[in-house]
Amino acid sequence: MKAGFCLTVLFALCLSVCACGTGDVEDAKNPATPKVVFPETPKDGTPVSFIFLSMVGSGSELCAKIRIFNHGDKDIISLKMTLNYLDDKGGKLKDFPWTQHGSPVAATKSYADIKVGAFIPVNTKKVDPIVKTITFDDKSKWEKK
Repeated sequence: MKAGFCLTVLFALCLSVCACGTGDVEDAKNPATPKVVFPETPKDGTPVSFIFLSMVGSGSELCAKIRIFNHGDKDIISLKMTLNYLDDKGGKLKDFPWTQHGSPVAATKSYADIKVGAFIPVNTKKVDPIVKTITFDDKSKWEKK
């Protein structure tokens, strides 16, 4: 009886895993999914670059969604940066120190979308991150000169 029950549970689990699949595979096959273009490595030698994607949330929950591109050959586990909060004309409203940790934040030669920011002025239209220090998975660091 126990063996029959175990086989039934195992079969049900297999079906649920097969039915769920992986979103990444489906997204890669979906022609509506935009292709991510990896930017050139910054000329100053910085091993990361950023693209601002959007402002999300409102009030005290307002934050920025940015895409981090890791141009290096090591996973990034920590980024210390300054976030410049910009208005609709590109004028700087305020800056704010920010540290992003992850395992990894961005893998080797890959990219990641993250949400950043705190105490963002309501009229902020864009966030421009300036990286100060990067910590890699082998605990080595890169620092902006």
